[in-house]
Amino acid sequence: KYQWYYKPHPNELKWGRSLHKDILKNYPNIIKLDKNFSHRSIIKSKPKLIITNHGTIAHELASFKIPVLCTGDNPHINYNFCLHAKSLNHLKKIS
Repeated sequence: KYQWYYKPHPNELKWGRSLHKDILKNYPNIIKLDKNFSHRSIIKSKPKLIITNHGTIAHELASFKIPVLCTGDNPHINYNFCLHAKSLNHLKKIS
């Protein structure tokens, strides 16, 4: 139903690479973008939603009026330029 893309953090640590490899193996429908895929290219693709936890992409893409959903306790939690899922039920309500 959805087209999902995954972009690793450009400075991802080694343990993160193996974790994400496992996740992507379990979800083969997710398209992995190169870690250096530019934010400009993401903006041009006109995504309907960006999901992040700690990424600076939250405020960078929100400034282009692209909806951003932040998960967990994150640096943007006290700001209203992103959506913040407080629980799975809350996620269902805001999505």
